[in-house]
Amino acid sequence: MSLWIILSTIPYAYFKPPPQLYLSLVGIYYFFNPDESFAIPSLVPDPPFYDFPEHKLFRLSEPLITPLHLTGLIAQLLLNHWSRTFAGRYKLSVVVGLMLQAMFLANFVPAVLGRIDARFGLSVEAVMFSVLMVVNGWQALTLPSVPQTREDVDEE
Repeated sequence: MSLWIILSTIPYAYFKPPPQLYLSLVGIYYFFNPDESFAIPSLVPDPPFYDFPEHKLFRLSEPLITPLHLTGLIAQLLLNHWSRTFAGRYKLSVVVGLMLQAMFLANFVPAVLGRIDARFGLSVEAVMFSVLMVVNGWQALTLPSVPQTREDVDEE
């Protein structure tokens, strides 16, 4: 059973992003590191390690911060799904983001751009974000927007 089906059974009035989701993403990023695992391998050699000196705290930031971003995106998608309205971003920004993602993914389709001899790989992390962008784009195009109400600040 997928995580999406499990999370979609929780009523949206009681929804809080589950800490298990964040902790599992932290574990995946710490042990598996989807940013360095490639769905499509690179055609250029990796740069030498000494070209990019890193601080020890930087190695801790990726497994802690990127899962927070992913948890927030998944929580927003679930909230949009349960409320049957689109919120969280402007619809135009989602459409532009989808177009940018499509142009990025076109680099990996030889029928679109031809054979590229010097191309970086497609990481598993990029695939995950692409899937979330497609779901967000589908919600932006199919769900109605949240009605906007304008209240005066002085009414309080």
